[in-house]
Amino acid sequence: MRVVPEDSKRVEGQVGFGVALDHRLQEPIGFPHRVGWFLGWRLALAPHAAETATVCRGAICRAQTAMSDDRFIDRSMLFQSSLAATW
Repeated sequence: MRVVPEDSKRVEGQVGFGVALDHRLQEPIGFPHRVGWFLGWRLALAPHAAETATVCRGAICRAQTAMSDDRFIDRSMLFQSSLAATW
């Protein structure tokens, strides 16, 4: 059994940048005629939301909502790369 939030809306901000390189071979002799690379980075920030917590006293446990803390920010960073070829 697990707890699922009723509302999963979340305020967040994202920023990213990347570079795409496309290389066309001068004298293709088969595969490939073009080769392309993409490299990108994305950073996401969101305020830390209230979570469900479990409080145990001896053998008795109960669920309660933990208060959100404005001092904490959830962060994630994604690195993405891809390679493409055409013939």
